[in-house]
Formats: sequence, C-alpha cells, structure tokens
Amino acid sequence: MKKSFWLFLLLSIIIMIMIFCFSSQTAENSTDLSRIVTESITNFFTNKSHFFTEKEYESFLNSFEKILREAAHFVIFLFLGFFVHGTAVKFKKKSSDKVVVFSLFFCTLYAFLDEFHQFFVSGRTAQSVDLVIDFLGAFLGMKIFSFIYLKYKNNNSKPM
Repeated sequence: MKKSFWLFLLLSIIIMIMIFCFSSQTAENSTDLSRIVTESITNFFTNKSHFFTEKEYESFLNSFEKILREAAHFVIFLFLGFFVHGTAVKFKKKSSDKVVVFSLFFCTLYAFLDEFHQFFVSGRTAQSVDLVIDFLGAFLGMKIFSFIYLKYKNNNSKPM
C-alpha cells in the first residue's frame, strides 16, 4: 500500500475519534464548549456594547450557537467524507461507483452510530436533522476529494 493510503486511513480514524469524543460529552459540557466558541468568535468580530443590549446579546448568542453547532457537524463530516473516500479510492486504486457507494454508506453509518451513541450520554439525544447534516457534509467532502483526484488524474499528474 502507498503512503497516501495509510495517511488517509489515519486521518479518517483521527476524525472518527474526534467525533466520538465530542459526542461523549455530557449535554452540559457540550453546551459549555459551544458557548465558549460562540462567545470567542462573536467577541473577535464585534464589540457587544456597541451593538447589543445584554438581552439582545444573549438572544444573538443563542441563535449563533445553534448555527455553529450545525456547521460543526457539517464540517467534521465533510472532512470524514473526504478522508474516508480518499482511503477507499487509494485502497481500490481507482474511483468507481462502488467506491462512492461504500464511502457514502460508511460515513452515513458512522453518523447514525454517532447519533445512537448520544442516547447513552447524559442529557444528549439523537436528532435526525444532525444525521442529514452529517450526510450532506460527508457527501460534499467526497465530491471535493473526487474533484481534486480527477483533476490530477486528467492532467496526467501523479494523483495524491
């Protein structure tokens, strides 16, 4: 196997471990982390005293936090889709419909298991909207990998 196969496999595993760790956080810990990230981003781009009353700021943070949480689902599964598909393509030494179906099935199964896992974490629940967002992120990640792979392949360059 080429080094690139092992690299893609390692990065896929690292991302799956990250997803598992995030999903293992209690609802309280997850909310605290989301709030810290939300406030850090908000404070970096705005001076709350110039734009919001305290009540408006809290309302804005709640809305922005929800968007960031969904975006985080999308982005982490985008990376998972990219690296899982890269692993599958490198293993088969080509891209085919079967490789695409396998990659998408694998990422969707992992998203489903991630949501199922949350049933057993204090204060957490599974949400079908997260499953859809995860699927879309993985699909886009696979498409990005395929675009890059085909571009290099069509230019007669050595693919990744």
